Amino acid sequence: MLDCPAGYSLLSASVPEAADHLLVPIRTDYLSLESLAHFLRWYRDRRRTRKARAHIVGMLLTMVDYRRPATSEIVDIIRVHNRRGVFRTEIPEDPRAVEAPSHGVPLVAHARSRAATGYDRFPRELLARIRRRG
Repeated sequence: MLDCPAGYSLLSASVPEAADHLLVPIRTDYLSLESLAHFLRWYRDRRRTRKARAHIVGMLLTMVDYRRPATSEIVDIIRVHNRRGVFRTEIPEDPRAVEAPSHGVPLVAHARSRAATGYDRFPRELLARIRRRG
């Protein structure tokens, strides 16, 4: 598993050449929606020129907070435009998720929370999808 920062650095550009699968985490806000569109165009162009061998295995919705008025609309847009690509699991917004790194421990070890539950459940869905796609 390779983790890289968002953006178009040399590291980020190299991951699709080295990996078999790409997992795209996306926050459920407007700017992230715009970034997703740019990323998907960039990825499509890299696949077209054979500079990326990795396949997008799916998109994981993170920092989901349905109390924000635009969240439902943004989630719907992402799911409609990427029908088979978005995982069912959603990682909710959780203040404890930002505390864990300052304690030097993973969220699932730091606190019982809805976000920790989502991150705990997600790998099963990810592995099942990878197995189905062969």
